[in-house]
Amino acid sequence: MIIVAKTRHADRAAMALSVSGAHEVAPKLSRLMIKIALVLILAIVAWLEGVAVGHFQWPPFALIQSAYKTVRSSVPTISLSDYQKRAPLLAAFPPKGRIAMIGDSLTELAQWSGMFPHEDIANYGISNDTVEGVLARAPSILESHAAKMFVMIGINDLRQGWSIASLVLTYRMLVEALGRDGATVFVQSNLCTADSTLNMRAAELNAEMRMLCGAGTCEFVEVNDAICPLNDTMTIDGLHLSPMGYERWRNAISQYVRAK
Repeated sequence: MIIVAKTRHADRAAMALSVSGAHEVAPKLSRLMIKIALVLILAIVAWLEGVAVGHFQWPPFALIQSAYKTVRSSVPTISLSDYQKRAPLLAAFPPKGRIAMIGDSLTELAQWSGMFPHEDIANYGISNDTVEGVLARAPSILESHAAKMFVMIGINDLRQGWSIASLVLTYRMLVEALGRDGATVFVQSNLCTADSTLNMRAAELNAEMRMLCGAGTCEFVEVNDAICPLNDTMTIDGLHLSPMGYERWRNAISQYVRAK
């Protein structure tokens, strides 16, 4: 009897272990089956999507791309202007140089160290900058401790529709601000573009700048004579200069840059 009882007890223990193992395996099998089912459903949906549009494409790149764009568009983005990105950097880390080149994209894109390899030049150009924008950052430009300030600015103001009269007032304050520490300010003529109407307004502004400098507050440098009228050898897009255009600009200001 004792032997039979022990045998029955062992059988029950074995059965208990068997049931326990079955309970552990069952959830794993269930999860695996669920995963397989989801993959099959996704595959069928993707295939049906391909049938619906007439393309049996695998994987469904268009569907994936559409989903990505939907998710991406919901992510907020911050759009900063060239001025907002570059002006704080120039203020925090003002370039030093005996000469400061100041202006918009025409100035920023110029390779001044290559154009004047024997001169110490700091580039303070910012794409899409305006006369008012340069005036606002005049204090950081003065940190360059430059003895000469070459300015070419105003074309973006004209493109935005600002009046010549308002620009002259702001330009006068700009020249005074840049020359505050004794630097010589050279106002370069705004360059011609492929837009004849814009060129007429630029010519008016240049005439006003020539008169302003005639009062002794700055020196006016005519650059247009070396570059205009524009042609395919001078410009890359009707506004920005080609290497030939920059070479002409360099030659036009060379005597002022190199003078001690």
